[in-house]
Amino acid sequence: MNRGKTLRIVIVIIGAVLLIAAIIFAIIKGNADPKTPDATIPSNTITVSDTTTQTGYDVAGVWYSDQDNSDVLVLNQDGTYTSSWWLASGKYIIDGNNLSLTDSFDTTKTLIIKTVGAEHVLFFDNEPYSHSYFRTQEEVELSRQEQAEQDEEMQLMYESALMQILTTDDWIGLDGCSTLTFTNTEYTVVYVNPLPYGERELVNTQRYRIDSFVVEKNLYTIKWTLIGNSYDANGEMTGDKLTILVEDNTYKMHCAGLPFERNFSKTVDIVFTQPQEPVSDDSSSQESEAPQSTSTTVVNINENPDFSEHHEELISYVEREIIGTWKGTYHHEPIASNTVYWIYTFTADGKYIFENGDTKESGTYTLSHHPGTEKYHSTISFLSNDGTERASQFYISTGNKIMLTFEGDSNPSYFKN
Repeated sequence: MNRGKTLRIVIVIIGAVLLIAAIIFAIIKGNADPKTPDATIPSNTITVSDTTTQTGYDVAGVWYSDQDNSDVLVLNQDGTYTSSWWLASGKYIIDGNNLSLTDSFDTTKTLIIKTVGAEHVLFFDNEPYSHSYFRTQEEVELSRQEQAEQDEEMQLMYESALMQILTTDDWIGLDGCSTLTFTNTEYTVVYVNPLPYGERELVNTQRYRIDSFVVEKNLYTIKWTLIGNSYDANGEMTGDKLTILVEDNTYKMHCAGLPFERNFSKTVDIVFTQPQEPVSDDSSSQESEAPQSTSTTVVNINENPDFSEHHEELISYVEREIIGTWKGTYHHEPIASNTVYWIYTFTADGKYIFENGDTKESGTYTLSHHPGTEKYHSTISFLSNDGTERASQFYISTGNKIMLTFEGDSNPSYFKN
C-alpha cells in the first residue's frame, strides 16, 4: 500500500474518532444542563432550600400540637408532610411567614410561622379552633399551663363582670310594674299591682346560686339554682336559665323562672373593677346554709288596703279588657320585626284563637274570678274545638302597658295589641 493512501485512511479514522467523541461529549453535556429536564427527574422536585424561611429557619422536622388531640405534624425535607390526626397527608410550601399544607383531598390549611421568645411556633389562626405546633412536647405542656392560667384569669374577670352587671342599680320589668334588685346571694322583686281603684305592692325575695355561665359575644347565658323553694327534696330548683344581652350601656335580662315578670332591662354606665375573689366563694357559703322557704308577701297593710268593696269593679274591668288580641314573646326585643309571637284573640261571645308559629288552636273560653287572692285575680278555662280542656289563673295589669300574665312559666307575658 502506498504511503498516500495509508495517510488518508489514518486521517479518516482519526476524524471518525473525533466525531464520535464530540457526539458523546454533547450528550453528556446536554444531560448535565439544568435547563434541559430529564424524564426520570420530576421538574417540581423540592430541594432542601424549599424548607427554609426567608430568615434562614428550617421548618423540616417534627412538630407537636397543643390541641387535646395531640396531633404530631412531620414536615419532610422533600416538601411532603404527615399528620397523626388533624389532616390527611400531603405537600407543603413556604411563602414568607406562611406555611401552607395541602392534603391529598386538595384541602389547604395555612399556618403562620411565628417567633415566641427564642422559639419558633406554627400557629393556626381560626377562632375558636386556633392552635399551635411546637418543636418539643415540653413546650406544649408549658403552653397548656400558661393557657390554663389565662383561662382561669379570664373566667374570674367574667364572673366579676357578671356580678357587677347583676348588682349595679335596679332592673325594671317590661311590664312597667316590677323592679328587680340583686345582691351576691339573693334577689328581690317588688311588684306594684296596679288595679283600677288603687295599687297593691307585692315583694318576693329569693336566694340563688350561679352554677355556670357561658359568654358568647355580648350574651351571657347563665344556669343557676334557686334555693329555699319546695321544688325537690333539697329545697332547690335547679336547671333554670337566665340570659343577659349587653348592648353598650343597656342590659336586657330574660328568665322564665322570675316572679311577676320575665323580661327586665336597665341602662347604666358600669365602671368595671378587677375581681376581688371568685364568685364560687359565695356559692360555697350558700351551699352550707340550710334552705329557707320563700314566699310572696304584702309589705305593708296600710299601703295595701282591703279592696274588697271594689271586687265587682275589678271583675267588670277584667271581662271588658280581655276582649281583643294579645301578643307575647320570650324574645329579648318584644317589638322587633323578626320576633315570633304567641297570640291570643278573645271575642265578646266567648270564643278564642291561639297561634304560636305553626300551631293554631281555637275554641271557647269562660272566666271565673277570685279578686281577694294575692296575685292572680281570675281564672280562664279553655275548651278547644277538639275537646281538650285546660285552665290557668291570670291577672291583667293596668300599668304603663296593659299586660296579661298567666301563672307558671309555660307562657310569656302578653301585651294588648
